[in-house]
Amino acid sequence: QIQEYAEIIIPARSIFQWISISLVLLTVLMTCLWNTILFELAFVSGKVDIFAFGGGYVSVPLMFHEVVSVRSWLTPGEFIDGIALGQITPGPIVMTATFVGYVVDGFVGALIASIYVFAPSFLIIIGTSTALNTLLKSTLMKRALTGSLISLVGLLGAVCVKMAASMEWHVASILLCLAAFVCLFRYTVLTVVLAGAGLSLGLSYFNLFGF
Repeated sequence: QIQEYAEIIIPARSIFQWISISLVLLTVLMTCLWNTILFELAFVSGKVDIFAFGGGYVSVPLMFHEVVSVRSWLTPGEFIDGIALGQITPGPIVMTATFVGYVVDGFVGALIASIYVFAPSFLIIIGTSTALNTLLKSTLMKRALTGSLISLVGLLGAVCVKMAASMEWHVASILLCLAAFVCLFRYTVLTVVLAGAGLSLGLSYFNLFGF
C-alpha cells in the first residue's frame, strides 16, 4: 500500500517538487512565528506525525500526551469527542488534529494543524520514493516496523485506560460500550458504523433523559 501510494499519488522523482512543498511549508511556518500558539500547534502536529510509526492509531496516544497531559489544550473528555468526530467524518484518524487545532485557535488553528500533521510523512515519502523498494526489502526496516507495531499495543492500552478513567460511567454507557465491543470483535462491524450508531443512540438518550 505504501508503494502504491508513492507511485500513484506522488510520482515525485524530481527534487523540484520536494523543494516546492518545503518552501510552502516554510512560508506557513514563518507566518506561524508571528503567533506563538500557532507555531507550537504546528510543531506538535508535525511531531505527532513523525513519530506515528505503525499506522494512524499510533497518533492517538502521542496526541493525547501532547495536547492533554502536557499542554492541557483539551480535557480528556474533549479529546474523546475529537476522536469520535474524526471517526464519523471522512479521512484518517489523525484528522483529530484538525479538531485540536480548531479548539486551540479556530479556523486558522485547524488549517495549520491539518497541514503539519501530514507534511512530514508527505515529504519523507517524496524524499525516499526512489529508494522505496530497497527500504521495503530491508530486514532492518522490517524489524523496526515490527517493533513499532508491538509498542503500539501498549501505547493504545495505556491511553484507553486514561480515557476510560476520565469518563462518567453509568448503566447506559456501559451497555453501549459492551455492545460496541461485541460488534467490533465478534461481528467485525465497521468502526464508522459503530461511531454513527453510538452518535444516534447518544442523541436519543440525551433527548429522552436530558443527560
